[in-house]
Amino acid sequence: MDNDADTKIGIVIPDLAKEKQTVETIFTEQFSPETFFNDSDQPSPIFNLSAGTALTQTSIVAEALFLLELDPWQLSMEQISHLLLSPYLRGHRLESASRALLDQKLRSAGLRQYSCRGLIAQIEFIESRSEQNSTPIFCEFLKNLSEQFNSSDRKQTMQQWPLRFKQLLNTYGWPGDRTLTSTEYQTAARFQQRLMDLTQLQLLEQKPKEKTQRKTGYNSALGQLKSILSQDMYQVSGPDPSIQVLGLLEAAGLQFDHLWVMGLHDAAWPTQAEPNPFIPRPLQREHNLPRSSFERELEFCRKLTHGYQQSASHTVFSYPASEGESVLTISPLIRHIEPLAATDLVGAIEPYFQTLFFGTAENNDSNAQQSIPLTILSDTQAPAISNPTIQRGGSSILKDQSCCPFSAFANHRLNAKPLDWPDPGLQPMSRGVLLHRALELIWEQLQNSD
Repeated sequence: MDNDADTKIGIVIPDLAKEKQTVETIFTEQFSPETFFNDSDQPSPIFNLSAGTALTQTSIVAEALFLLELDPWQLSMEQISHLLLSPYLRGHRLESASRALLDQKLRSAGLRQYSCRGLIAQIEFIESRSEQNSTPIFCEFLKNLSEQFNSSDRKQTMQQWPLRFKQLLNTYGWPGDRTLTSTEYQTAARFQQRLMDLTQLQLLEQKPKEKTQRKTGYNSALGQLKSILSQDMYQVSGPDPSIQVLGLLEAAGLQFDHLWVMGLHDAAWPTQAEPNPFIPRPLQREHNLPRSSFERELEFCRKLTHGYQQSASHTVFSYPASEGESVLTISPLIRHIEPLAATDLVGAIEPYFQTLFFGTAENNDSNAQQSIPLTILSDTQAPAISNPTIQRGGSSILKDQSCCPFSAFANHRLNAKPLDWPDPGLQPMSRGVLLHRALELIWEQLQNSD
């Protein structure tokens, strides 16, 4: 394992855009696991994925589109819960705890859909019982949503819609009142730039003989905006990491100290010929267009493979033995390369991590990274129950305790239970209360078992 910070490592993955989410999760687990335990969404300083992300798939832009698509007359419980827990809505920093509690109470109310006015009335009823007005900013958002939606039904020109969308988002409080991270700030700025691309559509929709500008409805303009954003594969700027994860073509011509090219099985390498259906095939073969023939793909992949070998002092090619139930074999383009046993790779990696975490591997390098001190904490004693406390749960306490003591502790002491979800009709708790009350009334009449 090379510990030099200036070492450049390349990892080439076919179909990187398709597998980006899986690849990013795996690399984050290995190289930046701390990001799973904090709120930072900054790019990893250790690795970088070249595949961008569509703006519609980023959380801050997806939230903006979610707000613009809301119908104040039909808010589902899923949408309401999303709004209450969203960090991109004004007031989240001040009302996050009270909004989460309100989400729990609204779920227990049993309704699956509200209008804005009906939801405000329900919130006022819930808060009147606790004599606290704990979510005034969220209620103000609901009022603005109802008012602004009514005024957005008018048709406007494409040059006017970007400003209108900005006004709506500003009124709704997007992107919130907390300080944005660098990634969120860059993504929001990119969204504002692409929003102005709507104005260019006016030239395409306007007919030459028309004297007045053609107007477009709200839903049509929003659909055009979503189309623009979905085609923008965006990647935020960040540090220049040592590990670069690239696609097959992106790595061509680059130089690394170490390079790993994976996924080279016989069905994928060389790539399959896929002629363009809109261009005559003889014409494609004559001009040697991409994917026009198997001969062209074979020669192209052979050159890429040779280029990968020359791109680094140490290059590793690999292929999967199977994919699902299909058995795969090695690509003929790398079959001549001497195979490397998997145990050789494990032996090269293990000493580094042993030294890093446990300090057990032999390493005479005076500059080697010191092992991380580990602290073992034994916490097996739960807090004592105070005398006046009545522990509820009935026989399920004994059942849970016999199955899993920790599960019993989490369920009955910490009250770690899933939130309710509204179903048609009476909720289970209400049915239980009614049943107990009915039995109580019957017993008052019967008096005894006779």
